[in-house]
Amino acid sequence: MILEIESQFDQWRAFALQYGHATNPYVNITDARDLPLPVFGPWPLKAIAGSRFITQWQVAPVPGDALALEYSRALLRRGWQPAPVKPVPAVPELVMPALPTAPRTGSYLFQTELRSPCDRAAELLLGADSPLQIWCNGTRVFCDSQLTNPALPDQCFVPVTLRRGANEIVIAFDARGGTGWGFMLRVGPESPKPRK
Repeated sequence: MILEIESQFDQWRAFALQYGHATNPYVNITDARDLPLPVFGPWPLKAIAGSRFITQWQVAPVPGDALALEYSRALLRRGWQPAPVKPVPAVPELVMPALPTAPRTGSYLFQTELRSPCDRAAELLLGADSPLQIWCNGTRVFCDSQLTNPALPDQCFVPVTLRRGANEIVIAFDARGGTGWGFMLRVGPESPKPRK
């Protein structure tokens, strides 16, 4: 099978190819022996430049609604633990509030530090399966109450300004009563054009 796509669509990098990947997939492509092709993807149709996925996170439960939280130094005074990171199908490095065998209810805070060699504009490339908000150096840069399963790499592009040296990234994550598994995040290059 050959797939050719011609597009002048500015958001080409958000497209991916997948087959039989969903909660109720319709699988109807067969080979010469009339056997169904195995599930695959999602595969980005064009690779997106960027760092590896960030896997060094600290996590702590937090009371209340993750999307209603306001950033403060007091909010960050928690009993932090290393966050579990597991590769799961279609997700290279899923950062989770707890191991898959443990309960994941309520809201969680995650924190990490990014280092930048210089002051620069960049993008956080985010994939998540549950509502969350993100702060970069204390400034809220992203909030989405509609994120849901499945989490896929590079679903959202979040413009940020990184300063030279250490940059604090904090994420408030709503586990949606156990149906939210986690997120993945990496740093992309500066956005070539402003996003709406």
